[in-house]
Amino acid sequence: MDTIKITYDNLGNTLDIWFTKPTNDIICDDLENEMIVKRDKSGNILGIEVLNYVKNKQTNVESLPVELSLIHR
Repeated sequence: MDTIKITYDNLGNTLDIWFTKPTNDIICDDLENEMIVKRDKSGNILGIEVLNYVKNKQTNVESLPVELSLIHR
């Protein structure tokens, strides 16, 4: 079973979504729409970072961080 971890950084105003445990060697690729893809040396996607996540007061981040377990079938 895999776990996805979702966290919000209030200071940086970023939302991080990790599909696996982060490693020390992360390669970041900037995408359009203020998003960054985080990969390992082999090119596997480890996570995604959303920049400027809270653009207005209607976004609810009080319930973060969250960990979700995935069940493979």
